[in-house]
Amino acid sequence: MIDELIEYLRTHQLLDKSPREAMLHVANHALAREITITPDALKQALCTALPECGEALFDLLGVRIPYSLAALCYLALYDQWLCYAMSLTLETLLTNHKSVV
Repeated sequence: MIDELIEYLRTHQLLDKSPREAMLHVANHALAREITITPDALKQALCTALPECGEALFDLLGVRIPYSLAALCYLALYDQWLCYAMSLTLETLLTNHKSVV
């Protein structure tokens, strides 16, 4: 499932879009509703993207329960810090994930 979503996002050149466009694109994708992001996974992605301050950004966000990827991207449309964090997370996912599809 994640491989299919990543391939779709790469095909639609998500990294070339503005952060707001990217969040809207992911939030509206059906597969993103089925992918759950745990707080630990978000923290790990942020620490990978920003080793020096990823943990501080995660603490600032206050994410303490799992959310669907779509929900986090939708919420990011209304919160500048979450939009920044999710942009980093998606960029990390798209550049580091090795597809098996």
